[in-house]
Amino acid sequence: MGVRWAEFAVLEPVMAEAGRKLLYQFDIGLGYLATVRADGAPRIHPVCPIISDGGLYGLIIPGPKQADLRRDGRFSIHACNPQDRDDEFTVSGAARLADESTEAVRAHSLRRPALSARPTKPASSSWSTAPSSPPIVLATKAGRRPPTSHGGSTSGRSLHLTTKKGTAPMSTWADFELDAPALAAAGRQLLFQAGPGYAFLGTVRKDGGPRIHPICPVIADVRLYAFIVNIGPKYRDLLRDGRFAMHAFPAPQGGEEFYITGTAQPVDEPGIRAGVVQSTGGMLGTHDFEALFTFDIEAALHTRWEGWGGPAPWPTYAKWKAPA
Repeated sequence: MGVRWAEFAVLEPVMAEAGRKLLYQFDIGLGYLATVRADGAPRIHPVCPIISDGGLYGLIIPGPKQADLRRDGRFSIHACNPQDRDDEFTVSGAARLADESTEAVRAHSLRRPALSARPTKPASSSWSTAPSSPPIVLATKAGRRPPTSHGGSTSGRSLHLTTKKGTAPMSTWADFELDAPALAAAGRQLLFQAGPGYAFLGTVRKDGGPRIHPICPVIADVRLYAFIVNIGPKYRDLLRDGRFAMHAFPAPQGGEEFYITGTAQPVDEPGIRAGVVQSTGGMLGTHDFEALFTFDIEAALHTRWEGWGGPAPWPTYAKWKAPA
């Protein structure tokens, strides 16, 4: 059974304070929210969590995230990874439409310009999120304007991969680059903005809920790969249900996002593994517990924000889907 943030802070005060600091390391709350799509696959998008009046809240505009939470409230939120240390914080539980007054929550958000709302646009819904007990801290290595489109082709080659949930068209990274070169270039830039690849990976837990953790993606041999520790929950998730969502880390100056979905499969071929290890300069994949997965792409989304950092930023989207 879930508890409110205030109860969590009483039960685990050190963890709760560490989590609060990571969620609010940029002054406003910032994290990545994993939800469950209607087809059971994971979805990831940025979110601005608000800790107010003893609860954990999110003001969610009408869109896929809100639809997910109305249908299936299970969620996972991961704080952005700090640049000066290897700390992580994730919290999971069940969200519900807040039935208490949201005035304090809205007032809290309006004190921060990046979260302020435009009254002429459709109002967002206020969601209260009750974290599961216990949440986990990982100290490891590693109204709106109608959106417009700025590109993305749906022509070209694709694969058809059969998963436990059916057959869906998938493309390799190379085919994605051929079909939508500008979108793929923007995605590559965001995934590798720090040199090595960094992204958040959403997977499906055994109970069908979403899980989110950071990973280090690698593009090698015209495919997208990642090494996944084989004693962790992400590894078990991907073996059981290969559907994934991947979101690049935030751009340093903000205003850009890159997101893909698809299906992951384990790679056992030693020659392929050796090539991927070599492409990382031997930084990844040198241990037996690092299992190699390839990630084929179902869909991609690149978002640019107009007026980023101001009181009312609005998105422009470039979308791509693997052809049937």
